[in-house]
Amino acid sequence: MKFSKLSLSYAALQLLSVTASPVDIVSTNLAKRATPTTVNDEVLARFRHYVQFSAAAYCNAEEQLFGSKVTCAKNGCPTVEQANVINNGYLGIELGSQSMINGFVGLDHTNKQIVVSYHGTKSPFNFITDLIIPLEPCNDLVDGCKLHSGFQNAWGDVRQDTFSNVQAALRVHPQYKVITTGHSLGGAIATIAGAYLRQAGYAVDIYTYGSPRPGNGKFADYINAGNGAHYRVTHTNDPIADLPAKWTGYRHSGVEFWLSTGGAETVDYNVGDVKVCEGTSNENCNDGESLTLSLDPHRYYFQRVSVCKSTTSPITW
Repeated sequence: MKFSKLSLSYAALQLLSVTASPVDIVSTNLAKRATPTTVNDEVLARFRHYVQFSAAAYCNAEEQLFGSKVTCAKNGCPTVEQANVINNGYLGIELGSQSMINGFVGLDHTNKQIVVSYHGTKSPFNFITDLIIPLEPCNDLVDGCKLHSGFQNAWGDVRQDTFSNVQAALRVHPQYKVITTGHSLGGAIATIAGAYLRQAGYAVDIYTYGSPRPGNGKFADYINAGNGAHYRVTHTNDPIADLPAKWTGYRHSGVEFWLSTGGAETVDYNVGDVKVCEGTSNENCNDGESLTLSLDPHRYYFQRVSVCKSTTSPITW
């Protein structure tokens, strides 16, 4: 990517901003396992499945929904509904929260998984969180680690609930696999959550969609060496996935799976449409695309991700 594109991208952020059939998901041992770098139909099915958990966070991250089946309006999460996933925990604080980020823990008995999902930007508070971009130390993970200040604050708002809910679920279901997922801002929080859960000794797979860069190279390296896989899905020239700019010290983690064909609202993809890019600074996938100020490529990942959100907002990603 050229420097001019990075500069414009950075400026754009400032301006813009109960029997069920199991889903075909392969259970694997996560311990010290590298992220696969090939795509097949099963991998693509998982991408479609977990984006629906990310979508569900836009309408299921509510305290009063605890114990209920996870459902989404407008057909926002059909495979999650098919699996009869139970809302097993609300993540977030309402009073004193700087970010107003929240999420939920889905208990999936069909696939034997505990899925932690965070919603993306959907309020002015979330938007302000996106804009607090100075890097702050996270040396409690690894020396030299730095995180986006806004994302670190948001993680602080949900950290206690995340740990307590995951731990409680694992006490009852110790053989279940732990997944973190999220779209947009939620993808950045899911990445950070995965890092801290791994540090605590849990094997965690991470699935993100249109995630901005959460931290610096030390953080990315820590994630990439961690206990589990990290699938980072991007879509055509999604501008949010290319922020904050690399020249400010930010790097991506995980392996990038780039939905490389079609238009901004394309949702149907085959294996051949997905390009894989490794490394924290690879310019051969989304990072190498020309700048767009349109947020439509960010909104569509196999579906309109925030479709089930009950109210409309011009800043909902």
